[in-house]
Amino acid sequence: MQSKRILILGGYGNVGLNITKLLLKESSAQIIVAGRDLKKAELFMEICNTEYSGNRVSAKYIDVSKIETLRESMTDVSLLLIASSTSKFTVQISKVALEFNCDYMDIHFGREVFTQLSLIRKEIDNKKLCFITGGGIHPGFPSAIIRYIGSYFDSFNEAIVGSVMNIDYNTYNFSPSSRREFLVELMDFQSLYYKNGNWINASLYTNKDLKEIDFGPEFGKKYCAPMFFEELRVLPEIYPALRNIGFFIAGFNPITDYIVFPILLVLLKILPAIFVNPLSNLMFWSLKMFSKPPYKIIMKIIGSGLIKGESVQKEMIVSHIDGSYFTAVAVVACLLQYFENTEGIPGLHQQAIIVEPKRFFNDLVRLGIIIEKNDFSS
Repeated sequence: MQSKRILILGGYGNVGLNITKLLLKESSAQIIVAGRDLKKAELFMEICNTEYSGNRVSAKYIDVSKIETLRESMTDVSLLLIASSTSKFTVQISKVALEFNCDYMDIHFGREVFTQLSLIRKEIDNKKLCFITGGGIHPGFPSAIIRYIGSYFDSFNEAIVGSVMNIDYNTYNFSPSSRREFLVELMDFQSLYYKNGNWINASLYTNKDLKEIDFGPEFGKKYCAPMFFEELRVLPEIYPALRNIGFFIAGFNPITDYIVFPILLVLLKILPAIFVNPLSNLMFWSLKMFSKPPYKIIMKIIGSGLIKGESVQKEMIVSHIDGSYFTAVAVVACLLQYFENTEGIPGLHQQAIIVEPKRFFNDLVRLGIIIEKNDFSS
């Protein structure tokens, strides 16, 4: 495998530093860690070059609101990896990647990013570049775990993924821009799920579309609301027998869910530009104050279908105590497959759809993610 030169925007942040260290461990890549705080980037560079051989990490100042600072750092970069809260600059960043004939990956959450990248799909194809969006676990994971479990069925009929994301927010350093982006994208989510062969919008005002999912002894049963990711849309084409598909997520904590969240919904609809900063601070204050242990990220799938003519249900739980590390491992597990494809994988892709599922989950386990599953021998 030819050594890649990877520029990681946000490479010293919560997720970015884990991606950087994992790539140094798992590949021969040369890495540029970049962001608006050059001192932090240089300090992290020194740490990495001390811990890992080869002096493979360098540091750059990049502020994508000043797009020239990105252009100046793109010489010989083969992959531009976005691990920063910069989704509102997706158009500008992706155009720079195209200009420098550079592959691209992001870990953005919002649905608008895929829409924007879809507008340049033809240019990506013409240049035979590989653009991967929706990296990490949220999105990036639900459709991957569905595809993994789907390979065990002769006829795959139902796939329900539930998630608990209980994080100790006091241990994370979220910048103001990260808090704002998280809030805006959270407020923009779609509550679609696939029921009896049709995509339907869940009601936000009743409990009829909630699903009760048992997450085991630590969290017990929780009511979860549907959350749509674009990666889910193609699954009925991949598995025509599927009649029910959905990703369902549990709430944060009672104070955030039932007091703070309704306030956010109302005020952001009235005057979003004025309220986004104070409300993002309010939300993160509530998350820090009222989120209680145990702290863990859990993804659970319940799949059902036919195997050798018999109705079978299979379940699998994937978990880790550190959300940033879990996210980074998913990104790197995807990139390890990307590195091995020497001819490239041209086009616009979503992480959850481009990965080969069994290799992906094997790498997750190897890198420390916990997987528990019932009988998968058949």
